[in-house]
Amino acid sequence: MTDWPGAPDAVISVEARDGVPLTVERFDAASPDGRALIFIHGIGNYPGPYRRFGRALAEAGTTVYLPHLRGHGSSGTRGHMGSPRTVLSDIAHLVERVRADGASEVVLGGESMGGLFALAYTASSRPKPDRLLLLVPALRPNWRSWFGTARDVLSLPLSASVEERVKVVHAPINGEPTRSEEFSRGTRADPNMLPKPPLGYLLTIGLTMLGATRRYPGRVTPPTLILQAEADRVLDARAARTLAARMPSAEFETIPDAWHNVLWDPTAEATTARVAKWLSRGA
Repeated sequence: MTDWPGAPDAVISVEARDGVPLTVERFDAASPDGRALIFIHGIGNYPGPYRRFGRALAEAGTTVYLPHLRGHGSSGTRGHMGSPRTVLSDIAHLVERVRADGASEVVLGGESMGGLFALAYTASSRPKPDRLLLLVPALRPNWRSWFGTARDVLSLPLSASVEERVKVVHAPINGEPTRSEEFSRGTRADPNMLPKPPLGYLLTIGLTMLGATRRYPGRVTPPTLILQAEADRVLDARAARTLAARMPSAEFETIPDAWHNVLWDPTAEATTARVAKWLSRGA
């Protein structure tokens, strides 16, 4: 088990509409002003690696909620995320719960897969957050990386085992998003991680991602901050810029030299400070 830095102030359970318990980690603001951020983790992840981010933002004045999405961490059945409709329904329930807890401003955000779901939710007909925060949102794969993986799989000898082939297929997800040895060691040692998501899980992401830069922007009205890693090896960085150009309410910035996992990159401290500054401005 990995002891990720930044323990939460409380761990609560929120019952989804279909009765599935969703675990949520809460970081209480040092000087609360009614602002709350619900931040959704990335693929195969859970809030553990995001705790220091949550703690830093709480110290800067925002109460942070880090949910274990259904099928992740201690929420529901491991690896079973459900349909896109189910994911967005769970997010809606979390937004309602945070407002009921007394938040005067609810910001919805996420990293990578979490950013994609936050975007899709905000573009839906469900009650909207007051602002939207997207860190390296999963809008389109970096096909150069994936085609390279396909080449690597085809170049394996016929005698290669299934395990060897699966390892190569997962390389763009697990081998290239980060240059942090601490993060890599931590994820390998943490049984709460989901290193090889099942097919149904990946299908849910794919269906949500389909045409994302075309079908979502016109329906997103809250003020939005989009931060994209310049050296992203997992996603096509151009898609985030395209999305921002189609959203009049969006601010777009590139994080220089950053790899995909921006919250564990050497640039993480500056990224967190940028998010804290944006949050403190208010809607």
